[in-house]
This record gives sequence, C-alpha cells and structure tokens, in this order.
Amino acid sequence: MPVNLDALIRYHTIDKCLQNFYREWTWEDLAKACFDALDEVRYRSDKNTVSKRTIENDIKVLRSNILGYNAPIVCRKGLYSYSDRNYSIKNASLTQKDIRNIALAIETLKQYKGFHFFDNLKNSFESLEHRVAIQLHKNLNKFIHFEDTYLPTGTNYINNILDAIQNQQVLKITYQKFDSEVIKKNTLHPYLLKEFKNRWYVLGFNPNFDFLKTYALDRIKEIEILKTEIYQANNINAQSFFSNVIGVSNPTDTIQEVKIIVKPIFSNYIKTQPLHHSQVIIKEDERGLHIKLQVVHNVELETLICGYANFLVIQHPESLKKAIKKRLIYALENF
Repeated sequence: MPVNLDALIRYHTIDKCLQNFYREWTWEDLAKACFDALDEVRYRSDKNTVSKRTIENDIKVLRSNILGYNAPIVCRKGLYSYSDRNYSIKNASLTQKDIRNIALAIETLKQYKGFHFFDNLKNSFESLEHRVAIQLHKNLNKFIHFEDTYLPTGTNYINNILDAIQNQQVLKITYQKFDSEVIKKNTLHPYLLKEFKNRWYVLGFNPNFDFLKTYALDRIKEIEILKTEIYQANNINAQSFFSNVIGVSNPTDTIQEVKIIVKPIFSNYIKTQPLHHSQVIIKEDERGLHIKLQVVHNVELETLICGYANFLVIQHPESLKKAIKKRLIYALENF
C-alpha cells in the first residue's frame, strides 16, 4: 500500500493529538490539526479542509496492521482517544527486536546517570524510558544483571578539564598521590581525557618534564585556570595515542612485540576475549595457543598478565618476562 507524504503527516498528527490525554478529540478537531500541519509543511493552493471520510480512513489504517501500527484508538460518543497511554506510532513502528535492543541500551546507559559528565543525557534517558515503556523494558532486570557503576571521586572535574582542552587553557592542578602525604601544585597544558577501569585521567604537558604526564582525577584536590599562561598546543589524537597502550600510562612510546603461549585450558577464553585488539594468533599446538601483541610495556600490561599468570608463558621480550617474575616473587612474600 503506497503511502504519500500527506498521509504520513496526517498519521503523525493524529498520533500527536491522541497522545494528549487531557482531552478527547472529535473528527473535526483531528481534521483541523491535520490541515494546520499540512499547511505548515508546504503551501497548499487548494486550501481544502480535511474531510471526515479522510480522517475515518486514516484511523482505519492506524488501527490496522497494514503499516504495523495496530493503534489502540477507541471512539466513544464521537470522541477519539488512545486506550493505552504509553502508545505512539513512533514506538509501534519498531519491531520487538528493535525495542529489546533499545531497552537494553537504555539500561546500559543508565549505569552512567550518576556522572556529572553525562548530566546532559539525563533527559534523553528519561524520554527514551517513557517512549519505550513496554513491559519488556521494565522486566529486563529479571533476566539481566548489570554491574553497578559507582561514582568515583574526581569526576566533578571532567567538565572543567574538557572545557580547558577545547578552549586551550592552562591549568594549575593541586595533586596528591595516594602513597604520599605531599600535596603538589602542577602546571598542566591538558590534551586528553581518558577513562580506564572506572577511573578518569587527564593527559597533558607539564613544563617540568620532557614527556607527557598523566594525572588521575581522583587524586586532584583543586584546579584553577591560569589565564596569563600561553597554552602549548599539541595535535595529539586520543585514538592513535592509546592504540597500542593498555590502560593510561605510556612511559616509552616504544611499541614491543610480545609473544605469549596460552595454556590449552585457557586458550578459548583468550580467543573470545583478546588481551589487546592487536592480538594475533600465530599457531596452536599441544603447548597451547601462541599469540603476539603489539603493545607498549607499561604497568597496566604487567598487571593484566599477572592476573592470568598461571595460564600464560611469556616468550618475548625478556624484559617483560623479568618484570613479571619480579612481581610474582614480591607477591609470594605476602603469603
């Protein structure tokens, strides 16, 4: 059944009217609303009104499955309304699979509601929750358990730091490391924000160092804008800078080829969840799964490997093997 533009405008206008549950609508009310909508969209030379027959035919189409609407339109004493307050043809045009996927996305995004950085999405979440308010959406938590995302300290600085990056402003950061009682003030030309394991970091240039520094937001005590300082720009790109980095630290910029043998009992796990996006399978034999990574040797890489130490054999480089061995020997002293 071909549907022209005028018909689609009328369908959506009728839908918009019937979503207003503070009143009921005569066919004349709906006809006037449709005429006004059509007149607004484009100039109509005939200026003819929308007839009762047209409105009745439109309602017949909306009630039917011809376009997949199945609209719950009821008529009592010549007054039209929706029997379901949650209904809209905007939702009805979605398949059940679409609705399930949107509902799942909403529940996932809701994990970030507490972040100040995502405050501007709050209204979007609530609007989506309302428009997709089918039982399927509300019952998701019966079948899926989402990990609670707690609100880490320091996230209140995200917006200010982001503004400083975009406006090319220099910051003075009052900073205290977790393992130190000393509070220091650092001058920072901020370049990038980075999230890793539910913690936020800012990467930038500190004039006291000849390499880019990373500061954890949960260790920042205070920030202020240094209005008289000239910002030293850097065309660093977040995607490329962290492409070969696990985590946030990039101490050397030197990418190494890491070769690992994964024991057979754990090989399927590593196949389905690679250690890094650069992971390549070399071969698989009786010893296990032979893989290689192209990564920077940093603390986060060591921590990742230590977490799977009983399943992995590091073949190359020797420096990484020694670093992991040193960590494990140190750990044994705690048991």
